[in-house]
Parts: sequence; structure tokens; C-alpha cells
Amino acid sequence: MQAGGRNSGGNRAWADVIEPIEAKTAFGRVGEPEDIGMMIATLLSEESRWITAQSIEVSGGYGL
Repeated sequence: MQAGGRNSGGNRAWADVIEPIEAKTAFGRVGEPEDIGMMIATLLSEESRWITAQSIEVSGGYGL
């Protein structure tokens, strides 16, 4: 899994770094830990048992 820019709590102090990233995402924000966690939970679930050898980007549409 490739996690895009995300809010880890401490990086909010870096507004000059975060704001340009937010401007480049389809959702207009950086990800939250829960956004990444939901993909991890999905990949660990029985419903994903047939997914193999994939690189899944979880970035909120960064760069679209």
C-alpha cells in the first residue's frame, strides 16, 4: 500500500508544507490515520483474499 500525505498530528505545525499538498488532492485535504486504516482493514479482510501483488495508492486523489 502506498499511503499519500496524511495528518499525523505533529505535521499540522507545518502549514507551509501541508497546504500545497492539500491543494493537489481531489478531496482538498490530507488523509487521516483512519483513511489509511480503513484500507488496511479491507486488505486484511476475507473479502480481499483474491487480491495479490498489488500496489494500492491511498492518497485522496493526489495529483489528479
